[in-house]
Order: sequence, then structure tokens, then C-alpha cells
Amino acid sequence: MDAHCEKIGTSPARARLMSLLHCGGSQRMTCIAEALGVSPRNVTALVDGLETDGFAEREPHPVDRRATMVRLTPAGLKWAKQNLCPLFEQYSAAFTKLPKADRVELARLLSAVRETLQAHASCGGDKG
Repeated sequence: MDAHCEKIGTSPARARLMSLLHCGGSQRMTCIAEALGVSPRNVTALVDGLETDGFAEREPHPVDRRATMVRLTPAGLKWAKQNLCPLFEQYSAAFTKLPKADRVELARLLSAVRETLQAHASCGGDKG
């Protein structure tokens, strides 16, 4: 991913944030920090940069007035589609080269991991 990020002129951390918002929809700032494994201060700096470039915007949480949500703007969605989707397609192509039985097992394992993470998650994204 680092080579792809260098090619498209962005940092891996910024690309991971864009990917998280593109795939998961609007997210709480605290959930972004958890998902990326970085401090809330780092998330603030990343979101500030995306806002400056017109790729993301903050909005109040619909229920929790203490929480701030972040979502991609139309320009951010366009950038993600142009720059991240080709990388996802490369990953997909690599996985399709695996034998079907291995892909089925991998899907089963990833589903189990996802379920475990969701069961332990203290926050969730809002795709709407």
C-alpha cells in the first residue's frame, strides 16, 4: 500500500482514513482512532487535512451531542473511487487467484474475526 500511496501522492494514514470513510460511511472521531490504531490527536490532524482539501467534513452526531462525526464530501468520494478503488481491485484480483476452497476458508475466518470485533466494539459507524 505504501508504494500505491506514494504513487497517488498521499500518506498511508490518510489513505486508510479515506478508505475507512469510503467503505464504512460516516464515523465518530473516537471510532476512527480505534479503527486506525492511532491517537485522537492524530485523527484530528488527519481530518483537518481532509477538510482543508475539501474531502471530508465534520458534523454533529445525530443523538450524542458530545460526539463528532466525519464523512466524505462528494469530492472525497470521487477521490476515493479514483485512487483507492483500483488498489482494492488489485487486492481482489490477488484473492481470486487462490483456490476456491482457500477463499471459502478465508471468508469464513474473516467473518469470524469481524463478528468478534463487532461484539467487542464500543462504537459503530453510520452508513446513512
